[in-house]
Amino acid sequence: MKTISCSMKALKFDEYKKRKGHDLRQQKKIPRNIDPARIRLNTVVIPTPSAKEALLLINKIKAEVRARQRFNPAKNNLVHDGILSFSHDAQKIVHALSPEEQLRRILQSVNDVCELHKGRLIGLTIHRDEYALHIHFQILAAGDDGRLLRIGPRDCMRRQDVAARAWNDLGITRGKAKKQRIADGESWRKTNKRNLKQLHEELPREIAELEAQKAALTQERDWLFQEVQRFQMERTAILEKLRVAQEVFASEEGIRERLTASEVRPKIDLAKPRQ
Repeated sequence: MKTISCSMKALKFDEYKKRKGHDLRQQKKIPRNIDPARIRLNTVVIPTPSAKEALLLINKIKAEVRARQRFNPAKNNLVHDGILSFSHDAQKIVHALSPEEQLRRILQSVNDVCELHKGRLIGLTIHRDEYALHIHFQILAAGDDGRLLRIGPRDCMRRQDVAARAWNDLGITRGKAKKQRIADGESWRKTNKRNLKQLHEELPREIAELEAQKAALTQERDWLFQEVQRFQMERTAILEKLRVAQEVFASEEGIRERLTASEVRPKIDLAKPRQ
């Protein structure tokens, strides 16, 4: 299925600290799933702000609207961290688009999500240095009125449809709802989305496991191919023996027929005495 998924996670000040380093590839250690030679292909549309920068922006908004309640970075959400990703079939379509067309559709998709949640977009980065193109974006946890965003389950469900609108004409639609996936018997591990840290920790191991399975299947395939060849050779040898045996049998049968025809024994009359 050609689908798009838009997930978001509310992060507090301490939880958000490493976000900028990941998006802008400023980590000291680059994860294995990233191709260093392709980092230059990434597009930073809006540089991901640091936790301090996001906090200053929230305090500025609250000051401008003269909000009574102060922002508590230890208790209140600072940023809603989002990721836009595509299914395997949809990736083929997205990768075939020009970078300019990708950007146009991504901006429309993310801006539609911001409008839905009434939030301000403060960061947007397109990653092309991994196996599949995906987009990281950040929405400030406080709206322009200074109030914290309230994003409920219904908003999360609507978000999938809203994010997919920019891609519908390409046949890319929202993914299957979680309840429907569970009803269809999908495993909880697949249904329950893993966060980015979990993906970076688990995907290399899962890829290694799949590579091991591939190697085992390849070895089994080669063994089966050799067995088939051996059976074919044995079959050819048996057929050849059968042919020779049939020829020998036919030859012996002809000899017996000739011998039978040539054996003429004189009849002896036992009643007539010999002279």
